[in-house]
Amino acid sequence: MDTPTGPVTLLPSASSAPDAVSPATGGDEAVIRQVGAVIRRHQLTSLADTCLDYLVDNADGATVNVDVHEKHDTVCGGDPETSPRLFSFKLDRASGQLTTDALDLADGDFQPIQ
Repeated sequence: MDTPTGPVTLLPSASSAPDAVSPATGGDEAVIRQVGAVIRRHQLTSLADTCLDYLVDNADGATVNVDVHEKHDTVCGGDPETSPRLFSFKLDRASGQLTTDALDLADGDFQPIQ
């Protein structure tokens, strides 16, 4: 997996993000809402929304990379010193196309998902 080279924002779960802008043209919160909705629609994890963290990298402006991690704390359980990556998403801002490696974790290939 590529390591983000630009500014990275760690955002809380999708359910706590405000409703403001569209994912393709807006800020990190809109992208997180879209990714969170796709995670639920496709049942990509059984973890509650509050037990997911999102690392957002939109340094190049054209593509937004989102790594979805397990949140470990007293509510979610797990070792608070770790935050395992579950899967990643990429949003192409020009086309609005969302891709993920969650559908093919073995090879890590990104595939379109809606």
